[in-house]
Amino acid sequence: TAQLQLSPLLEKSKVEIDDIAQAFSVEKVSKEFFEKYKSLCLKISDELKLLRKNDKSIDNDFKKLFLKENDFAKKFMGQIVFLYFIQKKGWIGIVKNKEGLFSKWGDGPRNFLRKLYNKDYCNYKNFFNDVLEDLFYVGLAVDLPDNYYPKLQCKLPFLNGGLFEPINDYNWKETDITIKNETIKEIFDTFDTF
Repeated sequence: TAQLQLSPLLEKSKVEIDDIAQAFSVEKVSKEFFEKYKSLCLKISDELKLLRKNDKSIDNDFKKLFLKENDFAKKFMGQIVFLYFIQKKGWIGIVKNKEGLFSKWGDGPRNFLRKLYNKDYCNYKNFFNDVLEDLFYVGLAVDLPDNYYPKLQCKLPFLNGGLFEPINDYNWKETDITIKNETIKEIFDTFDTF
């Protein structure tokens, strides 16, 4: 982002401090983020359309529940945005310390999702289907004893309120929605930039 924001300034013969301030204005960065966010939502929606076309069980589930690809993609992106917020607070992925006790809230890794994607917590074949769905709909949506999530051997906060419930109550346990790992990486790469 810095390179993109500064590159037009390199073409000027004289750069003023106001030029630099304008290059990094909140409005300019927010607009760039929104455009990338929108593009990623559309990419996920397109992947879901292709999955529906190639898998009758997914297609039937979407039809039966009146589930739209765009709505699914928007909710998924909202879930990721919220997880980025709480990981920056250190409230997610808290592991045991050297004494075998869980560290306190706020001591979780600030890059939990990236670590999870890099298989630091568990192995997977498809990140969304094998890891994220269970994280969303069990790890964060169920009031687990002591906030302990055994699948990742870490503490997670209980987040009720609907964001981490399956959209239209789709059967996530039996429906293999396999958003491409590369797409998830692209989302994380984008969010890590801002």
